[in-house]
Amino acid sequence: MCSVQFSPVNANVVAFSSAAHQTHVYDLRRTQRPLVVLAGHKRAVSYVKWLGAHQLITASTDNTLKLWDVTRGFDGVNGAACDPCVRTFGGHQNKRNFVGMDVSKDGRIVCGSEDNTVCLFSKSVPTPVAMTSLSLTAAWGHQTKSQQQTPAEKPGLFVSAVAWSPCGERVLAANSCGAVKVLELTHDESS
Repeated sequence: MCSVQFSPVNANVVAFSSAAHQTHVYDLRRTQRPLVVLAGHKRAVSYVKWLGAHQLITASTDNTLKLWDVTRGFDGVNGAACDPCVRTFGGHQNKRNFVGMDVSKDGRIVCGSEDNTVCLFSKSVPTPVAMTSLSLTAAWGHQTKSQQQTPAEKPGLFVSAVAWSPCGERVLAANSCGAVKVLELTHDESS
């Protein structure tokens, strides 16, 4: 298992993501079999987060995020399986490391990338709506003496952790060498 999260509306329902390329949703009162198995990623599913009562977002080292509707696992009329994947997202780099991923209360998705950028997604658009670098020179946080002497970007850095603020207007992001940045969303009044 790589990640686990309780449902925001039912304390008995949990989602588990796994290195076996799948996400399982279970009711903890009946664990003999999952409520639904979400299969579609080609590599480890590093993170799972709920988006409301019936949707999940998953991040994978297959370079994608996926939006799932857990109620679409089976067609109640015919008993046939339906594709629960609503959308696949791309535009960030994620083939090797577990990059951070989080969702805001209003459904915006933020994830890290292996090119040391933070990507913002809207759940209705399959590519990032905004991206920003987490370069050492612009970040604050714990830096070693060698990092302070060498402000240039080091190769191989990736954004390892991201988190939305409770108000949903800021993102805290950290990279693999310990640089931390607070990103604030701004709204363009002209559009």
